[in-house]
Amino acid sequence: MEEYRRIVPLYSVRGFSLFELLVVLVIIGLMSAFAVPQMAGSLMKMNALTAAKKLGSVLRYARSRAVAEKIPYIAVISWEDQQIAVQDYRSLTADLQQKYEDADADEGRAKIYALPDGVRMLKGEGLADGPASYSYIAFYTGGGSSGGNIIITDEKERRYLLHVDFITGSVECRE
Repeated sequence: MEEYRRIVPLYSVRGFSLFELLVVLVIIGLMSAFAVPQMAGSLMKMNALTAAKKLGSVLRYARSRAVAEKIPYIAVISWEDQQIAVQDYRSLTADLQQKYEDADADEGRAKIYALPDGVRMLKGEGLADGPASYSYIAFYTGGGSSGGNIIITDEKERRYLLHVDFITGSVECRE
């Protein structure tokens, strides 16, 4: 014990007072008040970017299925519902809108991806128009596509462009 007292004096072993703890808590609270809004903004940006990358993956999935199965695939874009449904062209009927709504009842069901809250799609150049509020991108067995652009935007008007090349069928996400 004597050795301990020589190294660490007795007065330095005391704890913190309640006042010191409250001051530190107030400082942490003030720092949090400034940091949280900054983090929330970057999380919204990540939400839109994640949605754009996910949509790009969905379109790449359609292309790879078309090439692998030697069956053209269609990505049906519903502007009203803010969804993309991927299905092979054989499962489409004459009434595309009815088929889109009843896709879950079908054996060759469409894979549907809906956008998260606060993120929406806008129509870009080159998309083929379908009935009502639908557009589509066709992916062919040779890897090509009908091409087009989809714009992904969020509440802060940040925009991401999904470009589908009509020759190669490749999908690119641009800021």
